[in-house]
Amino acid sequence: MQGATAELSDAVGQILGVEIRHETIDGLASVLSGMQAGRYDLDMGPVGDFPERQEQATFVDWVQEYVVFAVQKGNPKGIDGLETTCGTRIAVQAAGSAERVIKEQAEKCAAEGQPAIDVQSYKDQPSSILAVQSHRADAFFSSQAPLTYFVQQSGGELELAGQGKANGFDDLFQGAVVPKDSPLADVLLEAIQRLHDNGTYEAIMTKWGLEGNMLDSPGVNLGKA
Repeated sequence: MQGATAELSDAVGQILGVEIRHETIDGLASVLSGMQAGRYDLDMGPVGDFPERQEQATFVDWVQEYVVFAVQKGNPKGIDGLETTCGTRIAVQAAGSAERVIKEQAEKCAAEGQPAIDVQSYKDQPSSILAVQSHRADAFFSSQAPLTYFVQQSGGELELAGQGKANGFDDLFQGAVVPKDSPLADVLLEAIQRLHDNGTYEAIMTKWGLEGNMLDSPGVNLGKA
């Protein structure tokens, strides 16, 4: 396991004096059902925190997130935000909030008589980013934090576009997920707050190029309607 989540998990484990064991799970629905069945204690995420999801689980948020585009180097389609996507091919993760937003934009393009958006829904992030790298899609519309990683790993093939814009979203927060009303939420919140206080959180986020995604302090269920 590599990345900010893996390193934050290790740091939380050191604070709590426990070993956090990782399992690869197919989607949030499987995570939630697994927690309800007692197979998993938490998902460090970061997972998008939305009010409707708070009905099923409790979020301990440690990321301020934005939704942007990963495009081919040089941005040949000139994508610079949601409003510039008419007539392009956009990859998204199936059943995610970005898919909903880009489909709404596709309807808007059609209503205005502009070229249609080809919305391509994939089951996971690697499949979506591969569609851009193989030129099957013009962009991958998703959270900035993972896209930053994919761009860094692309060997100069990709770049980010549409940064600093709402792109169809209000304030977005992401974090760890625990069962609804679990006492683990308070324990995890305090552990992550200690990592803020001692500088470990900032060091991890900076190492992985996520300075723009840092929160001043973690919080519980920060996502609002």
